[in-house]
Amino acid sequence: MTPTLAPVRPPNMVRVRHGVYVVRSQRGLNKAVRDFWCEADDSSADARQMLESYPARYPCLIVLSLGYCGYHFIHCESLHLNELKTLLRTDDLLMRTVSHAHSQEAQAGA
Repeated sequence: MTPTLAPVRPPNMVRVRHGVYVVRSQRGLNKAVRDFWCEADDSSADARQMLESYPARYPCLIVLSLGYCGYHFIHCESLHLNELKTLLRTDDLLMRTVSHAHSQEAQAGA
C-alpha cells in the first residue's frame, strides 16, 4: 500500500521584493508586516498595531510603505489577484491588438 501524500499548500506570504508581497490570508499579512518592519526599523514595537489599512479580500498583492504623521504607521495598498489577472489579460489583449494593427499597416505599405 502506497502512502497518501497531503496536498501541498502554497505559503501564506511570498516576498516579491522589499515592501511588495503576495499574501493569501490574514496570517500572511501579519508575516509580511513583521518582515517589512524588521527591515525598516529594529525596534521592538508591534508592527501589526502600526498597520493603517488592510486588504479587503485575499489572496492579494500588497505594497507596504512607512509613513509619518506625528507618529509612524505602515500603509498597505492591495490589489486582489483576480483583478491583477484581469489587468494583465487586458494589457496582453491591448498589446496583441496594437501589434496586429502595426503588422497590417506594414503589409499595406509593402
